[in-house]
Amino acid sequence: MVIKVITDITEIDEMEFEDCDMHEANPDLGEDRILIEGPLYRLKDTDMIIAEGTYCNCNEDGELEPDFSVSLLYKAEGEPDLDAPLYWEQDPPATMLHNYIHMQGFEEISKIEKLVA
Repeated sequence: MVIKVITDITEIDEMEFEDCDMHEANPDLGEDRILIEGPLYRLKDTDMIIAEGTYCNCNEDGELEPDFSVSLLYKAEGEPDLDAPLYWEQDPPATMLHNYIHMQGFEEISKIEKLVA
């Protein structure tokens, strides 16, 4: 996967999708999957990585059907294990980060709060 370093969360909206891989992730979803497509975004000066994807339900024929968009957060020095997100939810990246940092202690918040202000 392509990993881009960003200094501000709004940079995600400004980036062009290049030739990026697609990954079919299954973070304990049973037959459902999250399709991650596009670059991964490393938050500058942190080990936090953001990805965007589509939650897909598995229908009765065993085919994946897109349902809703999700944002995923990973913690990794290098390339993350895309099947093991630290946190994910059905929100844009800035909202997802806001919700995540409010569940964490001050130490984690101070590292990334400037990126979502």
